[in-house]
This record gives sequence, C-alpha cells and structure tokens, in this order.
Amino acid sequence: MAKLPNVSELTKCPYCGCETFYYKSKVSGIVATHVNFDGSEADNSGTHDGLSYKSLKFAYCSQCQRKIARNDKV
Repeated sequence: MAKLPNVSELTKCPYCGCETFYYKSKVSGIVATHVNFDGSEADNSGTHDGLSYKSLKFAYCSQCQRKIARNDKV
C-alpha cells in the first residue's frame, strides 16, 4: 500500500474532489450542562472547556468518507 500524503499537501479529495476533510479525535473529561429552573437551557458556552482532545492520525474526506491523508495539522 502506498504511503498516504500529509493533509497539508492536498487541496481537495483525490477521489471525489471535495474541498473539506475531517479527522477523528479521542475526547475525555467532564462537562457541566447549565439549566434554568423553568427547564430552559442556560448559557452553556463553556460546556466543553473541561474536555481534553487528542487528534488521531488520519484525515478523511467529508463527502466520500475515504481515508485520504495523514493528519499533520495537529
């Protein structure tokens, strides 16, 4: 199998031409969700502040979902 390029070397998916990609992350931690006493959602803008993210090593096409590159954006 040929070695995948770095994602920084690509401008689009080599398979379908899509111009966006994604990478997967492992996430761990605790979140706090704030709720008003009437049941409506309160300001939760800091909900994800307590989480740790570790980006994984491959990039995938947003459209065709194929593995397209190594993730060198982290």
